[in-house]
Formats: sequence, structure tokens, C-alpha cells
Amino acid sequence: MGSEEYKQKLRDFWRLGWNDGDLSVVDDYYAPEYVRHSVDPERRGREYLKESILSLRRGFPDLVAQIDAFVVEGDTVVTRWSATGTHLGEFLGFPATGTPITTSGVVISRFEDGKIVEDWATWNALDVLRDLGVIKLA
Repeated sequence: MGSEEYKQKLRDFWRLGWNDGDLSVVDDYYAPEYVRHSVDPERRGREYLKESILSLRRGFPDLVAQIDAFVVEGDTVVTRWSATGTHLGEFLGFPATGTPITTSGVVISRFEDGKIVEDWATWNALDVLRDLGVIKLA
């Protein structure tokens, strides 16, 4: 696969998985041995990713994520993204507030045999907590 194919796969997954909430595509785009590294403890397997999508979409059913930029180096793609949504359901233990949120982050994805085997992910959770009124930032 080349850089354009990697980028197209990521565009398709973000649209179908994150924006549409179609969990069936996780198995099409992610390897069974998938590992996600983030501020949380390392997570393994596609089921974790499916639950993450469900949790986010329960809290923000109108979520719209967009890809702002890509950087490709070999089999690794850096995706800078941003997202908006309205807090209409429980998220991170906080009940729905009806508040709109905006956040952004970066995911570094490594491909193997056409599927994502590993992600390193970070996002600005403080933006969301501030938007929800949970914390105050100066």
C-alpha cells in the first residue's frame, strides 16, 4: 500500500466508524492484534475500539470528526483531527448537559498487511471538560 491508500483508509474509517458509528467496519480496518497506546493504560483488541466508539457516540450522538492533516512515513500515518458534538448522553461519568463541545487530537497509526495494527493517540480532554463546565481554565 502507498501513502494515498493509507490516507483513504483512514478517511473512510473516520467517516464510517467515528462519525456514523458503524462498528462493523472496525474488523475491516483494524487487525485482530490491534494495540492502542494513549494516556490510559495500553489497550488491546478491536473490541476495545468498538466500545470506545459506542461510549463516545452515546455521549455525543451528533459527533462530527474531521481530519485536518496527514503526514505519512512508510507504513505509519499521523492524523491530526478535530471534532464537535453536543453532550446529549452520559460521558466519562457526567450526565448529559446539552452543551456543545469542540476538541482535537493526533493519532499515529501503523499499518501492516493493509490493516491498522497499532495506534498512539492523544486528544485534548481538557477542552471537553472545560466545555462541559467540569473544570475552569484560566
